[in-house]
Amino acid sequence: MKLINVMAMATLCVTSQLTYAEKLAVQYSEQSIHVQSTNNAKKLFKNTQENVDTTPIWYYINNGFTDQAQQEYLKLKKTYPNWVAEPVLVNAMDNLSKPTQLNNQVASQASASPVAIQQVKAPEAIILNFVNLAKKGPNYWPSMPQTHYQLASTLAFKDNTLSNNTLMAWVSIYRGNYQTALAHIKVVEETSPNNTSANEAKSIAINALVTDAVKKQNKSQLFALLKQYPDQAINEKIDAHAWQAIDQLEYTVALDWFEFTENYDAQLIVLEKQGRQTEATRLACNNPTQATLVNYCVDALSVIQLDQYNQQHYQSSLVAAAKIQTYQPLNADQLALYAWSQYKLNNQPESISAFSTLMTHQPNNSDYAQVLLSLLGDDQEQLEQLAINSPAMTAALKKREMQVAWSRKQFDRFNNLEDQQKANQQLTLEGGLDWRKQSSEDEIANLQSANYYLGFQKFWNDYRYGARVNYHTLHSDSANIGDDFWQNTLATSIASNNATETGISGFIKRQTRRLNTFAEIEYTQVDSDLASSLSAKLSAVWYNSASLITAATLYRERVDDSFLSLMGLYGSEIERWGAVKETGIRALTSYIFIPKWSVTPELNIARLTGESVQDNTKLALNLGFTRDLTERYADKLDYLRVGPTISWMSYYKNLNYYTDGNGGYFSPESYINLGGRAELLTLEDTYWQIRSQLSLGYYWVTPGSIEQFPFTSTSSTLSQENDSGIGSQFLIEGQWLLSPHWEIAGLISSSYAADYNETNINLNVRWNFVKKTGLTSDGLISSSTYTENYAWH
Repeated sequence: MKLINVMAMATLCVTSQLTYAEKLAVQYSEQSIHVQSTNNAKKLFKNTQENVDTTPIWYYINNGFTDQAQQEYLKLKKTYPNWVAEPVLVNAMDNLSKPTQLNNQVASQASASPVAIQQVKAPEAIILNFVNLAKKGPNYWPSMPQTHYQLASTLAFKDNTLSNNTLMAWVSIYRGNYQTALAHIKVVEETSPNNTSANEAKSIAINALVTDAVKKQNKSQLFALLKQYPDQAINEKIDAHAWQAIDQLEYTVALDWFEFTENYDAQLIVLEKQGRQTEATRLACNNPTQATLVNYCVDALSVIQLDQYNQQHYQSSLVAAAKIQTYQPLNADQLALYAWSQYKLNNQPESISAFSTLMTHQPNNSDYAQVLLSLLGDDQEQLEQLAINSPAMTAALKKREMQVAWSRKQFDRFNNLEDQQKANQQLTLEGGLDWRKQSSEDEIANLQSANYYLGFQKFWNDYRYGARVNYHTLHSDSANIGDDFWQNTLATSIASNNATETGISGFIKRQTRRLNTFAEIEYTQVDSDLASSLSAKLSAVWYNSASLITAATLYRERVDDSFLSLMGLYGSEIERWGAVKETGIRALTSYIFIPKWSVTPELNIARLTGESVQDNTKLALNLGFTRDLTERYADKLDYLRVGPTISWMSYYKNLNYYTDGNGGYFSPESYINLGGRAELLTLEDTYWQIRSQLSLGYYWVTPGSIEQFPFTSTSSTLSQENDSGIGSQFLIEGQWLLSPHWEIAGLISSSYAADYNETNINLNVRWNFVKKTGLTSDGLISSSTYTENYAWH
């Protein structure tokens, strides 16, 4: 039967729809159409409790069928327990047993009910027709004669009653005449718009018409139904058929109907089943009308963003990220890919901004902290700001500072960063010997000296300070017979020159991230009648950038070229000359102009003064190029540097003579040296360490003229011959950790140039309060604050 077919189709549509609705999480309100069973079919075609069909009762009343009227009345009361009959009907039932004249009165009273008017006045044939039709029920309606059906339908339209049109709507549905059914329902809606039975009939009729149109692919009919019945879930009914097509693997048909209903979620499913991912993404991104489409679009773009990044197509990955941002802010994973892509493309401002944002959400992410360190470089203020709320940044910043301090050989700063309390406990006691021998063609320049010292060093609150007590002995050969000496030519040799002196020296230094500084001062008192001496240094090294370092030192030091320049000589008990002091500035800068290659220009300007000695000025320039070869021996050496050098030096006066008024120090008019230099240092933080240096070059000396007795009227000018030759300098030093508390260091150096030769031997023994596990190059003798020219360590 057609009713069963309609019910089955409705049920099939609902079941199919709900299966895919679960996948999309979309609920369709019109998919739970309830069709009652055949046993209750007659009840579907009766009016609701509020619209009880009393036509049979009035028929029996009007025809005097008392028993039948009472039976029908009781039947209605039983069927509708809450039904309250109209007063006119109650009066009619009460007067059924009264004389006939009373029935006429009842009939006149019934005119108060509009329904009653229609039903009482209706011809007996019409009433009997609809009563019989209703009683015969659904089993009869599909097979009833067409002429009877058409007559009943026509009479219902003409009669215009709610009950008759409701009945004919259901009869039409059972016969498959859905448009006629809708016409009868329209009549019912004009009188009773909320009639439940009519509404159910309308839904079934429209569903049947939709099913028919879908089967015939009649979209014009569907458009007409959508326009005529906007309150009906027609699109949902169409979707139900599309889901059925999916079950049958008819994806093209299903997609066509989902496009018709503009069901984008369902279209995505079909496109995915067909493997058309690109089209699915385009569909979702072009129609961001609901959350599911936006989420689908963003998820698909995220996959593209990741895929492009993995293929190193960083710009394409950024394009995907930009598209995501048009729909919603980037989440943590998307922002991370965005940040790394910007980083790979060297877009520094964008990278910094993205990674900084990521750090606020993931303060313990060490990867983000490390990349921000590399991006921000020397922007210490911003790095410290990030570190306030980020433990990872705090740790990374400290680790980098330690690495930087170590690479710059700022070992005091490294120890302080690692453990300030342990650093403050560092105390070193030391003692040593510095021995020097100098040979020259000038007897007074032939020197032998020894310096003995005891001292300590202590670290406290970012500063290292120390002091030494010194005892110095000095010996010089006698002048030869015939030498100009104190305005006279020596007829006999004079006694050897010897002196001893004691003194104290001290230093303080500090290392910060960008700057090393130290100050050193030494006071010496000569044991004989020779004057005391005060020397000092103030030095700073600036770490301008990773490729540029600048250093400068202000100094005042003794000129130790000869006994005369260092100690001074007496011509009589009251006349003395010599004891020359050099006061000046040294400055250099080192710049890495290409990887592994650096250039280092150095300048030295000084003023030389002494007792009863002419004043003098000095200007020296040096230019060196260095190639770092460390990578070849990284497992054994801390550095290995080689490169050419060129030096030039000039003095205003040549005072390299020993008569009154001369200084007795090397002061040529011009000195040029062209050569090369090599230097190596073994690894830091081991039980032993060695540093060596070799310089070799060719020199040209133009001494210039000398005034024999510059402060007398009898002074004459002497000339010195130009000189040239090969000069060299060699140094090797090392240190050894004998035990966790004891260490020893030594140095040997030698300089040679024609008639000049100098040898130095140094020994240093140290005891450390804190146990040590390794040695660093700041402990080498040449790195000592008392020795080095610049505050490198």
